[in-house]
Amino acid sequence: MRFLIAGAGAVGGYIGARLAQAGEDVTLLARGPHLQAMRRNGLRILSSEADLVVHPSVIENPCDAGSVDVIFLGVKAHGLTQLATQIKPLIGPNTTVVSAQNGVPWWYFHPGPGELSGLHLEHLDPGGIIAESIDPHCVLGAIIYF
Repeated sequence: MRFLIAGAGAVGGYIGARLAQAGEDVTLLARGPHLQAMRRNGLRILSSEADLVVHPSVIENPCDAGSVDVIFLGVKAHGLTQLATQIKPLIGPNTTVVSAQNGVPWWYFHPGPGELSGLHLEHLDPGGIIAESIDPHCVLGAIIYF
């Protein structure tokens, strides 16, 4: 399987590092000084058990990821509107998207039954851009405990 970690900060970086440690094919999406530091030094996780340094592929442009099986969304919720349109070409019929974000997600009312099914929350998905780019049916919500 090929994994893309879109947003390799604290949450995304930890997920990516652990996947890389397990031998998975992981690509991290980052930008700016964070991108350059990971390219130079790898990704370092400090732990009371044991520190870990991994050297997965690190890219700045989502299109450089190629075909991926799983995309972890590790960006902050307010950055997802811009990211969603950038990763849309990477999402195929068998791609799973894992939302690892705090708060009520944009897809919360989309796949479920009930009177609120399909409710669009403009504050979470301005103009419906995210739902247009990422089919809510391919999203797994993640609750991550550290």
